[in-house]
Amino acid sequence: MEYDEKKSVDDAEESFLKGLHRTAISREEFLARKNQEQEEWRKEAEALAALGKKEELEIHMVGEDTTQQDDKLPLPEVVEEVKTEDLFEGYDEKVSKEIVTEDRERIVIPVELPEYIEIIITDIKEHTPAKLYIEEDVLVPDVMPDMDSILLMEGDVLLHEKEYNGRMGKEENIKLSGEISLRTLYIPASSEGKTRLCNISSKIPLRTDWAINGNVSSKLYITAQIIDITHEIINERKFRAKITIELNLRGFSKKNVKFFEGIADESLEKLREPMVATDLAERKCHKSDINEEFLLKEDMPEPENVLAYDLNISMNHKQLTQEKAIINATIYIGILYSTSVGPRFFQDSLDLTRFIPIEVDSGRGNSQVYFDLSKLKISMISDIEDEEVKNGFRLEGELETCLEIYETIVADVVTDFYHQDKEIVYTQNCKSVTAVMGNGIGETSVREIVNTDAELGEIMQVLYVKGRICENTTSVEQEKAITKGKVNFIILCEKEGDEAGYFVLEQEIPFRIVTDIAGLSPYMTVKTNITLKNMWFDRINSKQVEINAGIELRAVAYQESSFCIFEDLGMIPVSDKTSNIVLYIVKSSDSLWNIAKCFRTSMDSLIQINDMENNMVYSGQKLLIIK
Repeated sequence: MEYDEKKSVDDAEESFLKGLHRTAISREEFLARKNQEQEEWRKEAEALAALGKKEELEIHMVGEDTTQQDDKLPLPEVVEEVKTEDLFEGYDEKVSKEIVTEDRERIVIPVELPEYIEIIITDIKEHTPAKLYIEEDVLVPDVMPDMDSILLMEGDVLLHEKEYNGRMGKEENIKLSGEISLRTLYIPASSEGKTRLCNISSKIPLRTDWAINGNVSSKLYITAQIIDITHEIINERKFRAKITIELNLRGFSKKNVKFFEGIADESLEKLREPMVATDLAERKCHKSDINEEFLLKEDMPEPENVLAYDLNISMNHKQLTQEKAIINATIYIGILYSTSVGPRFFQDSLDLTRFIPIEVDSGRGNSQVYFDLSKLKISMISDIEDEEVKNGFRLEGELETCLEIYETIVADVVTDFYHQDKEIVYTQNCKSVTAVMGNGIGETSVREIVNTDAELGEIMQVLYVKGRICENTTSVEQEKAITKGKVNFIILCEKEGDEAGYFVLEQEIPFRIVTDIAGLSPYMTVKTNITLKNMWFDRINSKQVEINAGIELRAVAYQESSFCIFEDLGMIPVSDKTSNIVLYIVKSSDSLWNIAKCFRTSMDSLIQINDMENNMVYSGQKLLIIK
C-alpha cells in the first residue's frame, strides 16, 4: 500500500485532538475500553516506527495506571515530544512517554530496613450485656409459718470469681459460679390478732457457662446484677422464684504495636492520620472491711427482725495525686424491720473516704471508679454496754472499690504509602481499638405522686420503697450525653381500717439526665452506670403517696479507631518511567490522596499546580496532573 504522508499527518492531528478530549472522560468509561485502545495504540506505534515517523502524540488517559500494564505485552520503544504552551496556559513543559520493549519479570526484593515506632495501647471492649434466667423452687423453713401471699422479693448476686484470663482472638467459654442472696417478704396464712410480716433468707447457687463470641480480650472483668424478679406460690410451703440477671463484661487487651514509619534510604509518599488510643496505665482494687452501727432513737420501738433492706452507693468526690487516689462516697441505707407494734422503716447514710495508693502519673488521661456492694449485709444489734441497751442495725462486710487510670495516646501514624518510581508490595493487617475519650457525671431527681387502686384499699402508712433502674438509652447531642430511662418503684403500704393488711403499689417513673463530656461527638459510644441515691417518700392522703429520689449517672465515652500494620515489605523493580499530563475530573468518592496515589505523584505537587488552598477536592472539579 502506498504511503500518503499528508494523510498520515492529518490523521495524527485528528488523533491528538481526540486524545485531548478523552482526558476528560470518567475513569469507568476509560477502563471499559482500555484493552481495546491499548491494542490500537500498539499497532499505530508499530506502523509509525516502521515508517520512521514520529508525529503521533500520546497523552496519558484518565485512570490509567502504568504500573498495571500487562507484563507479557511486548511493546516497541516510542518516544514523542511536543510543547504544550498552547494546550495549558502558563506551562512550558514537554510530554513524553517511554514504552519498554523487553518483557519484565515481577521479582520481589525483600525490604531489609523498614522503620517502625512502637506504641503500647490497651484495647478496651464493652461487650454486649447477656441475660441469665434462673428458676428455683424455695421451701419455707420448718420454723416459719405457712405462706399466704408474697409482698416483696429482692436479692443480690455474689460472684466467686470476677476476673478471668481470656485467650485473645478465640471464642471463650467462661464458667461462672456464685450465689444469689434472696430475701422474700410474705404474709403468713394465719396469724393471731394483728397481721404480721415474715421474711425468708435463701441462698440460690449460681453455676453456668457463658459463651463469649468474637475477639476475646486477654483480661476480663465481669459484673452481675438482678434486673427483674417474679414469683409464683406453688403451695403454702413452697414458692418459685424467677430471676433475670444481667451479666456485663469488660475486656482489656494490652498490645505493643509496631507502626510503620518508612524505608531506609527510600523516599515514600505517606498518608498520616491521627489515631487515638488508650493505655490502661493502672488498675487498683481496694478491699476494706465495713463494720458500722446505726442506732435507733430512744423513742423508737425495739426491733425484732430485719424484714427487708436496700443499699446504694454514690461517689461524691475523686482526687488523684502522684501517690494516691482519694475517693469519697456515700452509702444510702433503707431498712424495713418488725417491732411489737408493727413494721417500721429506718433510713440513714454512711460517708466513706478511701485512699488507694497509685504508681503512675494520673494527669495524662481519664479515670473511672467502680464499687461492689455484694458482700455487704444488714443485721440487728442488741448489745448491752454500761447497763444500757443498744438498739439498731449493723452494716458489715467487705466493700470493694476499683480504680482504673487511663493514659490517652494521640499519634499521627502512617495509614497508606507508595513510591513514585518503585512498586512496593506488603501484607496489611488492619485492626480496630476502642479508646476512652472522656467521662462525666450527671445528676437528676424524680418526683411522682402515686395513686392507689380502690380495690387494694386505703393507705394508713407507707412502710417501705424499693427502686430499680429498669431501662435506659443514651444518645449524643452537641457534646452532651442525653440519657433517658425509667425507675421502677415498689411501694409497700399498710391498709387503713379495722382489718389490718398490706398491699404493694408499683410505679414506673421516667427520667432524663444530661451529662457534659468534653470533646464528645456523635461517632462515640457512651456507656453509663446509674445509681439511685437517697429516696424520700410520704403519705399525702389515704389514696396518694409521694415519691422523691435522686439519681446519679457516671458516663464514659468510647471511640473506635482503626490502625493498619504493614509487614513483609518488598520491592518490584520497575524499568519504565513515564511522564504524563492528565486532565482529571474528580468523582464524589475521590480524595486528593487517592488521586495522587493513582497517578504516582504527590499531594503537594497537585496543590501547587492547581493553585489549591488546601487538600480538599469536590465532585466535578478538574485537576491538571503533570508527572
